[in-house]
Amino acid sequence: MTSIRRSLVLTLLLLVAAAGLSASEYNGRSYSLHTLDYRVAETLVWEICDENDGKGPNCRVQAASPGGLNVYASQEVHAQIVAMLAERDQTTPTSLLFEIVLVRLTDDGADRRGSSPAPHQQRALDAIREVFPGKRAEIVDAGLVRTATAGQTQLADRTGDAFTAQLEVRSIVSGAQGLEFSIDLRILHADKTVLVSSVSIAEGETVVAGSSRTGGETAMVVLLTSKQRS
Repeated sequence: MTSIRRSLVLTLLLLVAAAGLSASEYNGRSYSLHTLDYRVAETLVWEICDENDGKGPNCRVQAASPGGLNVYASQEVHAQIVAMLAERDQTTPTSLLFEIVLVRLTDDGADRRGSSPAPHQQRALDAIREVFPGKRAEIVDAGLVRTATAGQTQLADRTGDAFTAQLEVRSIVSGAQGLEFSIDLRILHADKTVLVSSVSIAEGETVVAGSSRTGGETAMVVLLTSKQRS
């Protein structure tokens, strides 16, 4: 238990005592969730119950609609639940940063020596080369989209051939490892849609969002990175 959560529990228990209630008294409370998935929240609540009362009749947890939990437990357990949610159930962020990278795959030999990609880009390129051995993988361009809802960025190759990358954040949840996002991605070229993709991505993760053949033996792969918030 972190020091912040411990102090919250102590504060809540003091308030309970000041109100003349016993920490062992049981009652029901409803908890609304912001971004924490209710299944994750339910597991965490049962862990708190287990530490205090066990999974007997003295502690009951039930999913509530929309997006919440109903809990019947002791005052002490409720205090720990409040502290846990204050730590784990983050409010929906107002700004997120995503990086979109276009990678071109061709059959014309070894990779060209250009500027060194960032470490997360290099790891993704290595994974692409494992899936497509013998192909040359070249980063065409990269752009950033800062949004918690929807946005776009303009990309272009060395010849000036332009692409528009449109990104929409469909949902944000707080999972076991942090924030997770459902993203819709669309790539346009000359007002024509060349790629449509829906992906799930965790904060700080890089994924292959999709691929599209652009003509002949040339294909385009799109990398998506959710930048870690500072």
